[in-house]
Amino acid sequence: MRERKVSKQALSIRKQASCRYIVYFSDDYDPKSRQGFPLLLFLHGAGERGRDLERVKVHGPPRRIAEGASFPFV
Repeated sequence: MRERKVSKQALSIRKQASCRYIVYFSDDYDPKSRQGFPLLLFLHGAGERGRDLERVKVHGPPRRIAEGASFPFV
């Protein structure tokens, strides 16, 4: 029986991508301050996908912020 030689190789694929996003800073946020702020990452649903960022403001914290609410996070 012949022995098979196995070659291990690595493949690296890089693709440049961009994304649009909304960043909210509370009224008392100061980038020069050492005070930390919690970070909230809002994951929208499939209904808000696409290129129109205004669609993201339909639900959740983005909607409340658009309505004038203030939150203690970035």
